[in-house]
Amino acid sequence: MGDVWHPSRGSDAEHVRRVKEQHPGLRVIPRVAAENVEAMLEAGAEGAVVAFAEEAAMRDFAGRYR
Repeated sequence: MGDVWHPSRGSDAEHVRRVKEQHPGLRVIPRVAAENVEAMLEAGAEGAVVAFAEEAAMRDFAGRYR
């Protein structure tokens, strides 16, 4: 069994919230688009895996979450 659940882009914040309620000790770090990170964090995710097409977008995003 793994230490972290990495929900795919097919999972939404409500799905993450339900899983966290059922398994509160499970660490959740979903793979999501940058615009969905905040909702996932609010649902109980401990972080997120986000891909960026360009460096400027990555730097902007990182500046918001320091």
